[in-house]
Amino acid sequence: MRNILKGFLEKETWMHGLNKYMVVVGIIIIYLAYTARYFGMQNGLVITILTWSFFVFCTPVADAGFLLDFPIRLLTGMRMIYTEIIVWVIALLVNIGAMLFAPAIYQKTLILSVFYHIITHPWPMGIIILLSVIGTFLSIFLGDELMDV
Repeated sequence: MRNILKGFLEKETWMHGLNKYMVVVGIIIIYLAYTARYFGMQNGLVITILTWSFFVFCTPVADAGFLLDFPIRLLTGMRMIYTEIIVWVIALLVNIGAMLFAPAIYQKTLILSVFYHIITHPWPMGIIILLSVIGTFLSIFLGDELMDV
């Protein structure tokens, strides 16, 4: 583990990745604190996770998935393209659970209400998710190649 971490810290691209990771983690923590303050800890946590899944599904870059991709890559050496598939499955399962057990939570924030509209109206709104899939996996594929240099 120590050798993996040492090699990780020696590469400039990895340091850039670590900096990016820390920024994303910081944003999530601040958002969690905000939502927990206004909606209670339980709802705040669910809102934060659903908001994360919104960014997984509806942005054509892998920044939201990066929360899981980066540490998995660091610990296992698994390529990010595979960990991103895991991220999308987790985000899908989270949304299925929320839709089944707490659909009203999507109305608590503007982002989640827009997300609810997107996922409940697959046509034409599903195009947003389709474009995000293409953009995310293309950016992961290209970015993963850079990380291997």
